[in-house]
Amino acid sequence: MSRTASFLPEHRGRRRPAAFRDRVKRALFLAALVPAPAGAMVIPAGATAEEDARLEALAHAEGTQQKSVVGLATSTGEGSGVFLGLDGDGRTGFVLTAAHCFHDGDAPLGGTGPRQLLLTFGPRLGPGHDPDSLRLPAARAVIHPKYRTYVDHSAVEEGKAEPMTMRRNDLAIVEFDAADAAGKLDKLGVRAAALHEGVLDRETSREGRFYGYGQFGTQRSPKLDQGGRVHCGHTRVSYGTFRGRTGLMHWAPMTEDAVLLGNSTDPLANLYQFTVVPEPLAFINPLDSQTVTVQSHGRQALGAAGDSGAPLFFDSGSGQPELAGVFCTHFREILYSAGTMEIEFFNMQLFEPVTDHLAWIRAVLAGDRGGSLVLEAGGGLREEKKEAPKDR
Repeated sequence: MSRTASFLPEHRGRRRPAAFRDRVKRALFLAALVPAPAGAMVIPAGATAEEDARLEALAHAEGTQQKSVVGLATSTGEGSGVFLGLDGDGRTGFVLTAAHCFHDGDAPLGGTGPRQLLLTFGPRLGPGHDPDSLRLPAARAVIHPKYRTYVDHSAVEEGKAEPMTMRRNDLAIVEFDAADAAGKLDKLGVRAAALHEGVLDRETSREGRFYGYGQFGTQRSPKLDQGGRVHCGHTRVSYGTFRGRTGLMHWAPMTEDAVLLGNSTDPLANLYQFTVVPEPLAFINPLDSQTVTVQSHGRQALGAAGDSGAPLFFDSGSGQPELAGVFCTHFREILYSAGTMEIEFFNMQLFEPVTDHLAWIRAVLAGDRGGSLVLEAGGGLREEKKEAPKDR
């Protein structure tokens, strides 16, 4: 397969040394299929340090162009979200993000409750005066009524792999008081994101961009940007079901060095994990024999700590980007090459598809929180008893 940049590893398409294959097999059959370390959101490196700096600056510049992106800052961490607009009276605003920012599936996470949550509209999180940013306190968080944390046992076979904790319907809508903020939002150019309503294609991958406030760097750079600046990451996603979980997925092929560093908790271990697949290639999921299409390019990126809830956009025919999903998690998985049946390691990003939850989203925006778990800013917890609208 042809390559488009000389710095990319030339290992796909040739047979690896036996010693490496043995190490990979041991990793597959003796080690757990565990979530990947929470490393940086990275893009493949440029040829020089100057090129690295250009790529990073470009990612941040692209980030500031998407005005609907919102930062979530608490005393215990950071996250990302997307502005969905105001209610009919213009008094309540709505931000879509990931439910796991507030809830672990059994009980609310007090340290990240909405009473400690500040929403940032603008290019940078953090304290201090920034004329291009607006910070507002959250009033409540509305958790998707079918949000669940569960343990996936599909990889467990004769003790060869560990079960994995997964989440379904990982969405929450944060509400804030917009009575005095509407004019300021308009002045900053903040606009509600348009929702993607098209049919999601299970056969091909699709170009997308996601925007977050998490850690960031290039592959070559040893530094991680934790300045809380919004950035843009390019990706290609496909819609499908994996481990019983339907979502928008991006499969990032891992380099040999990254595979061998796979159990490291050092975020820098993830900085050298990408290879590029410019042409669509077919891989097989060994858990259920599902075929997975993999394709990427030189500006692919991974989400990381601080990118939970980061919005994923598709380009539309009208020229206005459409919100397709929010970033949930990423973890390491193993696929087989459909051509050679050799083992390949991937870092898989998972986005919750917005299209699958349009009924619930629109109901909450209309003031109907039926069936949802509601975390109030004062620390209270209640469940709306009215039946939730049915998503498709």
